[in-house]
Amino acid sequence: MSLDKEHEVLVSSYLTGLHIPAAHHPHSPPTPKLIFPRKLNLPHKKHVLWCVLRRNQFSYYKDEQEREALYVVPGDMILNLKVQKEDGTLSLYSTDTTLTFRFLEHTTQEKWVKAIDEFMRCKRESEEAGSDSDDEKISMDDKDICENEEDRRRSEITVEESPGHDEEFYTTFDPSTKEHCIKKGTISVRVKRVRFNRKKWKLFRVELTNRWFKLYSLKSGALKRQIDLNKVVDCVEGPSLPSELDTAFVLITLNERVQLRPDTEQEMVDWIISLKSTILVREKLTGTH
Repeated sequence: MSLDKEHEVLVSSYLTGLHIPAAHHPHSPPTPKLIFPRKLNLPHKKHVLWCVLRRNQFSYYKDEQEREALYVVPGDMILNLKVQKEDGTLSLYSTDTTLTFRFLEHTTQEKWVKAIDEFMRCKRESEEAGSDSDDEKISMDDKDICENEEDRRRSEITVEESPGHDEEFYTTFDPSTKEHCIKKGTISVRVKRVRFNRKKWKLFRVELTNRWFKLYSLKSGALKRQIDLNKVVDCVEGPSLPSELDTAFVLITLNERVQLRPDTEQEMVDWIISLKSTILVREKLTGTH
């Protein structure tokens, strides 16, 4: 893809920021500080931003002059973009944060829906092309890769379907079949500290079915909460953490990010693959992949 094509603007318009990081210089590490308008249903002038979706990134500015970007999300960090037509909002899910905006007009919303479809289509094609290229490199340099595997940081975890096991795969993860357990175990979940001496991580017994991700009390066995898998956007390795916490990963849903931490790296990989499989099957069934 040519440089001009890569930077092509798919859609741009003013949107009201509902949940956005505080402004910082483009390409600098995102700050955890967030801006929340006091009245989310009433656009306020200082929260109306000029938002631009290009083939290679999403960014927003103070106005349409685009003198300097207040925030930039590179395309390879965007996990998904979803329009909630019921409440007229746009959510961008990246590897490290979630941004939420409100459309000012219905016609603007429709333009973003079409542009997002094009963006996600190009992103999938690019990822598939990259995967094919990687496969070629592995077949040619397999010996070298095996020798260096232990020294290399684990790569992004992906899920690929096995042609010979399609039926079994879909039967396992299909949400329309009778609910059944896919995987269970114990996982530490990052919790909000309501008391000064409360631990940041709490151990739960967890169960993944073809419909829900369930968390049970380790002591009483009571169901504490369950996450509808239809609302799961993605599942990725967690942000940079101390070495003893490097098995953490994040379950990203439409309205929250749940940090989870198994005991071992292999358990983390197994959980991510299982959760990504539930997403993949739903995308195939709805025709969005």
